Amino acid sequence: RPTLSSSPVRWGGIALERYAVPALFIPRHEHTNAFLHLVLRESVKYEVNTRSRVLRLISRPGTIFLLPRGTVDEVNWAGPTHRIAVAINPRLLTHVLEETAHESDIELTEHWDLIDRHISALLVEMSADLEEGSPAGAIYGESLANTLAVYLLRRYAVRRITPVVYKGGLPGN
Repeated sequence: RPTLSSSPVRWGGIALERYAVPALFIPRHEHTNAFLHLVLRESVKYEVNTRSRVLRLISRPGTIFLLPRGTVDEVNWAGPTHRIAVAINPRLLTHVLEETAHESDIELTEHWDLIDRHISALLVEMSADLEEGSPAGAIYGESLANTLAVYLLRRYAVRRITPVVYKGGLPGN
């Protein structure tokens, strides 16, 4: 069971849960949405079986899984961890920028041992908002989710997305 969840707040397009889990084996499963996983504490060995390959890695605080929708895997954790898990609905990625509004899906690059302080900071801030009962309502968490989506599109989309940059400011009187 999660120790924290965004489900009561009902953020649009994203679900976040925080877990404290013992060593465990997660059987073969498919990610129906883009998926992020951030290790908060503990360094532990883990083994991933995906796409007919086996990866043996060591997580440390800040280790991120970034998985595109449709990824099939199984994971064996050798020890306990505290982590944040996030599911991102494809609509969040496709509707966050004008340049992606015509897309039905955005494919992200697969990473099993990523360190990215920007992603970590956004997920920790989203978690902090939930811990405090989302005092600004759902809009703050959704704003962070939109920021995360833009960052993922700019940095980790298989096909690079470059948003239009407006120059010159507003017209004068």
